Amino acid sequence: EIKLAMNESSDIAFQPPLGHAPNGIGMSDMIDAIIGSFFQISTLFKRLDADGSYLREMQSDFAINNLLALISDAVANNDEKCIELRKSFEKFSYLWELDIASEFDKLCEESIVITEHGTKVVDYDKF
Repeated sequence: EIKLAMNESSDIAFQPPLGHAPNGIGMSDMIDAIIGSFFQISTLFKRLDADGSYLREMQSDFAINNLLALISDAVANNDEKCIELRKSFEKFSYLWELDIASEFDKLCEESIVITEHGTKVVDYDKF
């Protein structure tokens, strides 16, 4: 699961982050770990014809490499779609970047109208 959320710096970001992250918690890091665990299984079986494991055969197998390429393409497409989603929200960034209290105070000040008798009234059309 990946979600788009506000981070500490009032920016929207994916959790976990897309791609590889320095601390190893990015989406690509997780996918690499899952794929690596499948390759790790091939090291558990001893070869019958020689010393070693079947890791080399796993890494050179055409079908496996084909599937890895498909996974890589799917991850790249997913990253592109996630970035497009984030961009669709970034156009509304003013909603979380502005200080709501000060903006409301400014709106209230701008909406006060003084009548010809000196009475202050609120111009509700500005709200």
